[in-house]
Amino acid sequence: MLNTYPEKHMDYPALWVSDCGKFRIIRCKDDIQWIIQRYSKPDWRGFSYHVNWSSILQRYGNTHTFSTLPSQPPVLQHNPHC
Repeated sequence: MLNTYPEKHMDYPALWVSDCGKFRIIRCKDDIQWIIQRYSKPDWRGFSYHVNWSSILQRYGNTHTFSTLPSQPPVLQHNPHC
């Protein structure tokens, strides 16, 4: 199923969400970069943009909020039942 939600939408597929729920990482709609977003009512806002996963780890990997980041980019799991 094709994702038609805008990147700021609550239902846009997230690859990672922080434990506090205030940050998430998505893959942009053009599949060229990862976007770290921060939730600010009423939607998600762009916080940081990266073409390499390693730059996310380098910039945020030592912070408490991003301590659960995987060392490799997560892959979006498609649910065949949706």
